[in-house]
Amino acid sequence: MVMYVENSGESLEEAIIILEAESHREGVASEYEYLERRFGKRGKDWELERQSLLEKGDKYYDRMDLIFPDGTKKIIYFDITSFFMETMALFKELLEKE
Repeated sequence: MVMYVENSGESLEEAIIILEAESHREGVASEYEYLERRFGKRGKDWELERQSLLEKGDKYYDRMDLIFPDGTKKIIYFDITSFFMETMALFKELLEKE
């Protein structure tokens, strides 16, 4: 079961940390579940304007740029290191086999 360290998410230093995702797919899905729990239904209460991957030191982050019906925007950061590193290890293993 995915767990969160619920920081504000408003900066890399305050990123929401995702823990115990069993796969990359589950980790990404948990980001959207968190956003819906916090901001309401996607497509009605907010839209994703852009999602981008950031690397800082030995950590990986997803930056989620949200836009709301009134035109306001908000950026939320997730620390995805826990499940992204596993995905990177799998890719590396596949590349080494080729």
